[in-house]
Amino acid sequence: MAEGRELFRKIITSDELVKNINPKNIELFERFLKNFATRRSPKSVKAYRSNYKIFLCWNETYNKNKFFVDLKKYELMDFFDFAVTDMKWSPNRYAQVWSSLSIFSDWIENVYDEKYPNFKNLVKHIEKMPKENVRKKSIFTKPELDILMNWLGDNGYIQEQCVLAL
Repeated sequence: MAEGRELFRKIITSDELVKNINPKNIELFERFLKNFATRRSPKSVKAYRSNYKIFLCWNETYNKNKFFVDLKKYELMDFFDFAVTDMKWSPNRYAQVWSSLSIFSDWIENVYDEKYPNFKNLVKHIEKMPKENVRKKSIFTKPELDILMNWLGDNGYIQEQCVLAL
C-alpha cells in the first residue's frame, strides 16, 4: 500500500499571542467573519477564522501588531515569504490564505470606503505561487486492490465494494 505521508507543521499561534493581537484588528476581522457567515458554510467560516488567526499572530510577533488597514505591500509579502520558507506551505495552502486575505481586503474596500478611503487591496499585488503537486499520488496495485475488495465483501461493506469497483 501507499507509504505514510509526512506533514510538516509549524505552529505560530497560541492563546497568549491571541490575547495580545491589536484590538482594532480583532474587531475588523470579527465583523467581516460575522458578515461572511451569512453567505458561507460554517466550515468555510472556520477555515477563514483559522487563516486570519495565523496571519494576526504572525503580525503580532513579526510585524509590530500593525493595524491591517495600515499594512504595506512589503509587509504582506514578508508574511507570505515567511509562510513559504518557515512554515513550508504548499501552493494550495498559500492560495487559500492569499484568497481569504484578499476577500477580506475587498470587503474593507467595499464596506469601509468612507472610513478608509485610501485603502486598497494590496494582497492582489502579491504574486501567487505556481500550482504544483506536493504529494506523491497513492495508487493501489492490482493485488492490493483485490485484498481490499475481498475484505470489504467479507465484512459486509457491499456498497463500498461496489463504489471501489467502479
